[in-house]
Amino acid sequence: MPIWSATYFSIARRKSVVTALARPTTEDEIAEYLDPWTDARVARSRLALAGAADSRYTMDLLPGLRASSKPKLLIWGEDDPLQLIKHAERFCGRDPADEANPRCRRGHIPMENEPATVARAPRRLLHRTLSAVKKQRQEDARPAAEDEAMKVAILDDYQNVALELADWSAVARQAEITVFNDHVSDSDAVIERLLPFDAVCVMRERTPLPRSVIERLPRLKLIASTGPRNAAIDVAAAEEHGIRVTATGYRSTPTIELTWALILASARQLVRESNSLRRGGWQTSLGRELGGRVLGLMGLGNIGGEVARIGQAFGMKIIAWSENLAADRAAAVGASLVTKDELFRQADILSIHLILSRRTRGLVGAPELALMKPSAWLVNTSRGPIVDEAALIQALTSHTIAGAALDVFDTEPLPATHPFRTLDNVLATPHVGYVAEDLYRTFYVDAVASIGAWLDQAAKSNGG
Repeated sequence: MPIWSATYFSIARRKSVVTALARPTTEDEIAEYLDPWTDARVARSRLALAGAADSRYTMDLLPGLRASSKPKLLIWGEDDPLQLIKHAERFCGRDPADEANPRCRRGHIPMENEPATVARAPRRLLHRTLSAVKKQRQEDARPAAEDEAMKVAILDDYQNVALELADWSAVARQAEITVFNDHVSDSDAVIERLLPFDAVCVMRERTPLPRSVIERLPRLKLIASTGPRNAAIDVAAAEEHGIRVTATGYRSTPTIELTWALILASARQLVRESNSLRRGGWQTSLGRELGGRVLGLMGLGNIGGEVARIGQAFGMKIIAWSENLAADRAAAVGASLVTKDELFRQADILSIHLILSRRTRGLVGAPELALMKPSAWLVNTSRGPIVDEAALIQALTSHTIAGAALDVFDTEPLPATHPFRTLDNVLATPHVGYVAEDLYRTFYVDAVASIGAWLDQAAKSNGG
């Protein structure tokens, strides 16, 4: 191809990338999209571009491109106009691998291939290309046809109880309900799973829905979250894409109760003794009384305050710290305000009750753990990343602290080979702080109400 023609196509392709992405981008990102031979992500990119040098490469790539519902362009041959993937499939027939189709054998769409012809009409070519992209976007954003039922997904129902704890009949009359009892963590797998659905019901933060996922779900219009807030959902991205996000009622009682279950179980070595008994053993450890011990609370909000009150019933001395904690608030629940360092130095049991944020992420690290007594236990029922995981594993393996009782982790579900599954001074539970029948009933009853109201509104908008 002559240099002048190659230059023209470089400009046209670059403009097509910028337009199709519809957001600020960098030269490096543009280069990645325009270099499919070295970019392994091309078949699953939001904007998938392919440079087809021969039919074998093109036919191998088409299935991956077809699987995505987002707008994408196919650079078909070195000197062809930019083509929508739908156009390429039409020219290749229903079966792109059909060797009887001469166009497929050539791996080539014969449309204004001569450089001189293309050069005489660059504006018309680019306009036609971008108009096609816009048209496909509009088709992708089109709501489900009137004769096609809405589809609702219930995610991460590990116990398979969602349909039992609430009356879903009003939803079932207007939509198809699919329940997923397993968990998928890979973003591409999440997108593939959710592509057919108009609404999803998510259980707390089990399945994150960041911008990178939301923008690849053109059919999604409702996220029914459980609980009052969900840090795993990019609410701003949802709003930008016209997706409503709803919440449900919540109460902290189950988490408060589990906190004390972990404290008591660790103090009296209940898991160790129970396992020993099952193996035929008898009395293998000495428990510790709580009366007179120091309970240190990092955070004294709704949960921390109640944990403090219960600690007093056991005759414990309560101390507390958080960045904005005032002395009068601590005194109101029978706690003494101390510095952060003193909290770690004095506590026999240190329990964390903070919301995960940029300020609290990694708040408990190696320096803080080094201040703790060798006999002290760390309890975390809030969020895993508040504690530096590597530092905690080191403290536990070196017995800098006596042990940890954990219900939350950096990665959930916890990987099968994670040290927390095998360390003998770790009492670990699979994030069950909120997993209680009464609270689940609140979650699902409220979620059903939100989904039902949205379906009713959608039916009215469609003239139903």
